[in-house]
Amino acid sequence: MHNHGPLEQVLVIDPDPIHAASLKEALERAECRVSIQRDHRTAIDALKVERVDTVVVVARSQAWWKSELRLLWAAISGSERLPEILCLLRWPSGGRPDDRLFGDQLKVRVLHEA
Repeated sequence: MHNHGPLEQVLVIDPDPIHAASLKEALERAECRVSIQRDHRTAIDALKVERVDTVVVVARSQAWWKSELRLLWAAISGSERLPEILCLLRWPSGGRPDDRLFGDQLKVRVLHEA
């Protein structure tokens, strides 16, 4: 069944332009409207003016992703219409649930791409 309502608006935060382009292509095939930001600062500015249903955060670093996710959450958590947040980690989980559990604390879904 085809949904004739408004398309889901997705904001992708991804510092890797090639990866971001492939994500955008996949999301557009799923009939989403997609905008891309390269970093958290510009994404936070965009979220102030755009209506966004879902934010996909592609973590750029194993060392910093939790801090960046916390900063993003803090910046948008006061919004009247909080988007769903999905964090995509580009490294293997190593079989430990720590990353997912961290996301659960922020009500953010954490997935490993690798």
